[in-house]
Amino acid sequence: MQSKFRDLFIASFAALFFEMLFVRWLPTTIYYLGYYKNCILFATFLGFGCGSATRHRVDRILPYFAFCDAAMVIAAVLTEHFTQIIPLATGEFVWPQVKNTSAGLAVPLLIPLLLVFVTGALLMMPLGRLVGKYLEAFPPITAYSINIAASLLGVSAFLLLSYLSFEPTVWFTIATIPILYFLRGNRVHIAFTLAGLFLTIGILEVFHAPREYWSPYSKITLGDAFPEVNGRLLSTNNNGHQVIFDLSPARLASRGDSRNPVWDLAQTHQYMYESAYSILQPRSVLIVGGGTGNEAAAALRRGVAKVDVVEIDPVIMRIGREFHPEQPYRDLRVRIINDDARHYISTTDQRYDLVIFGFLDSTSYLSSMSNIRLDNYVYTVESFRQARSLLNPGGLLQVTYYAFAGFTRLRIFLMIQEAFGQAPLITQLNTLQTPDVIFFSGPAVSKIATLSLIGLSQGSYAHESLEAAPPFLATDDWPYLNLPEKSIGRNYLVGLGSMILISLLFIRVFVWSSASPIIRSASAWCFFLQGAGFMLIETNTITRMALILGSTWVVTSVAVILVLLAALVSNFVIQRFTFPSVTVSIGIVAVTTLVNYMVDPHFYLTLASPVRVPLAALQFYLPILASSFVFGRLFQRSDKSSYDLGMNILGAMFGGMLEYSSLIVGTRTVYLLAFVIFLALAAPYSKMMRPPTEI
Repeated sequence: MQSKFRDLFIASFAALFFEMLFVRWLPTTIYYLGYYKNCILFATFLGFGCGSATRHRVDRILPYFAFCDAAMVIAAVLTEHFTQIIPLATGEFVWPQVKNTSAGLAVPLLIPLLLVFVTGALLMMPLGRLVGKYLEAFPPITAYSINIAASLLGVSAFLLLSYLSFEPTVWFTIATIPILYFLRGNRVHIAFTLAGLFLTIGILEVFHAPREYWSPYSKITLGDAFPEVNGRLLSTNNNGHQVIFDLSPARLASRGDSRNPVWDLAQTHQYMYESAYSILQPRSVLIVGGGTGNEAAAALRRGVAKVDVVEIDPVIMRIGREFHPEQPYRDLRVRIINDDARHYISTTDQRYDLVIFGFLDSTSYLSSMSNIRLDNYVYTVESFRQARSLLNPGGLLQVTYYAFAGFTRLRIFLMIQEAFGQAPLITQLNTLQTPDVIFFSGPAVSKIATLSLIGLSQGSYAHESLEAAPPFLATDDWPYLNLPEKSIGRNYLVGLGSMILISLLFIRVFVWSSASPIIRSASAWCFFLQGAGFMLIETNTITRMALILGSTWVVTSVAVILVLLAALVSNFVIQRFTFPSVTVSIGIVAVTTLVNYMVDPHFYLTLASPVRVPLAALQFYLPILASSFVFGRLFQRSDKSSYDLGMNILGAMFGGMLEYSSLIVGTRTVYLLAFVIFLALAAPYSKMMRPPTEI
């Protein structure tokens, strides 16, 4: 029995760890997959669910797993470096990739997206089958507790590696160790697996950049210093993110008659970074999205006495401290705050003469389970209102944005106007034709109609254009800054539709063909619906905790760990008590989801921090805990635990797809969708509990 415990524990650890690796690594390698990160998660759910539920011997491919893994790595790296991926033109705005357009084969994004989806599902199937096979060696609740404990270890291990900035070579090595464990009786298979691992490590090392760093959010690459200008390009996930500029007077004076175009780029950024100081002379400045320190350096050059810089990525902060030529982060006047911008704005008691929203654009998602990006809650009406409350009398707000899409620029204009009760002033560069736009608002410009700023020209929006087709304002309930309208969009619809068809094919081939009619029963629908509803609740829990506690990797990680702990708590109660029943648990889920729907999460921001955190966590956590009781009670009755777990995971995948409805109705209404699903679960549960009809 001890060996079976070990087998289930290691198999569960392997499945969860590889899932996190797959979801984390692929979007950092193929840039455009960052916009479909949750679709990669769907692939792992599909593979694990089909693997656990199938009776086919898919674990026979385990000896070839490492080579399949290596093939996936090679294909992903070659795709990124030697193709030009063309995103779909309609739907959410996709930031273009800065890349040599003359190199590589043009490939529509849908092709690599679906290949990744199929590959991820196939790779997860043998791991799912391992877990399913060893689950059946224990009573259902005992087996599930072992599975959850191992999953907790897998999550914690991967989070620790991310925190310590370990690189993917370490991730893939750890992911291969469980495979070696299950192949330990065959030397040929071990040698074959090690060869696959060495091939994976080899290809990762070949394409490893000289200065490559891994933060909890992104792969970060730092280029060499540009000659003369002394600037460096910092890229995230293989796309240009920001340039570290040396804009000191001595450096700019050294230009002479040089025609190097990078000088023009540096000069334009000086105009942007120092524009606000031509309007007022602040003594205190808050910079949210401080990056490597360009805005902080500008504040110090203008003699600001107090500069607070908020930056979410600790590695970018560290790079700024080490490599910025003006060394702003080593100046005693600068206070660096490693936090989410919105969380700091919402909770600080400090006041400032000038508040600057830096270049906060991000392709990184808050979580692979959500459509919320790291910067989405920064660009909402509520966020601008909170920024307004931080201004001293006579203060100024500056919002700088790289607005490729015209509707995004107009949306920011209208949101600032709504928050401040007056139209902001707009300026653009008059030297280079770039999408950069700067908005100014607040008491310092309330009576100014015309700005005269070096290198910038003032713009405006005609009244007629505002009436023609004003975009929806981004709010905390609908925080999708780069979505043209309240719709899922063709890009997501095409991708989701294709993945649903592939999923149905997988289920037909690997699950239904091997399932007896009794397995396709009411109990299967119970587990499927519970998985779908649970995923919707979990997604909203993560997004709401991010809004209240910050969109940091720590908050999202704690949310995932709390979800797993809820399963362990429910298992402990279920094994010792008869309460709550499935019916009561469904009722608790229904009530708590309605409470979460009705209670405005902003209420918690008005409370003191020691009270805010536990109360908010309790409200968001109760539906998760109650839903775990529903699964636990159902699983306690299971006589086909591997199949039922597989159906639950497949339900979670489809629940994740339903989460895209938030792009239309907002995040709050997702609770109503979960409410309906759990009520619908009552029908198959009632049918499942009926005594069999005698013939």
